[in-house]
Amino acid sequence: MIFLIGPRAPKARQIKRERARRFLRQTAVPASLMQSRHLIAAIVGLAAAVTAAAIAPLDGYNVVVNSAEYAVKPGGPYVLLNGTVQEARLQLLKLNPNWDTEFAKELSLRAEKPHDREYAADIWESSKVDCGHPKGYGDNSFIKDGVNYLTGLHARHPRLPAGPKNCGQVSCSWSSAIWWCNDNKKPIELQSFAVIAEGARRIGNQCSFDSPKDGYIGGQVFHASNINVIVGQSVC
Repeated sequence: MIFLIGPRAPKARQIKRERARRFLRQTAVPASLMQSRHLIAAIVGLAAAVTAAAIAPLDGYNVVVNSAEYAVKPGGPYVLLNGTVQEARLQLLKLNPNWDTEFAKELSLRAEKPHDREYAADIWESSKVDCGHPKGYGDNSFIKDGVNYLTGLHARHPRLPAGPKNCGQVSCSWSSAIWWCNDNKKPIELQSFAVIAEGARRIGNQCSFDSPKDGYIGGQVFHASNINVIVGQSVC
């Protein structure tokens, strides 16, 4: 378990961090989950995900395939898919051709869910942000689209293998990508994409004035629990 509160945090902040802590946990994928009747054991798109994310976001970092559970229909069942949320959507359309229509309203309602965003924002409170990206900047409009998609998508338990410096690309469109990285020596799993989305949003808020070109951003935000989020240019 990763603890997100400091030993000397004020009581109010400690309570907020305690509530936020449930968003983040280190764990291997339980065998019971793979056997659940509510989860389709279909890990698809592996080769495509590796190809799309073949270039590491920063020198010295490794590319790994992240995965998450996505609802095939409202209320389930869930399927375990690899790659970005854009790649996952294509796989979901193969499983359910009406996926876009069935989830359109829910995507809109979930995109700005204040309850989840409050917890996610608490996690990144006081985190270090480095602005700039040596491999190029991403278009902020497409980064924002990725953030909205991550928060609106009906997905759960995004996970990365053990690190350190292992990164998976969770969103990429028009050469503008969002990554999350694991610097822990154990696999890591989140409750939802909300934490990653909020990390990208934090970079956008703090680094928009550091870009050499208006409307483009790049940066990296670090958390004390040894995860980080990177925003910048990529191949997609």
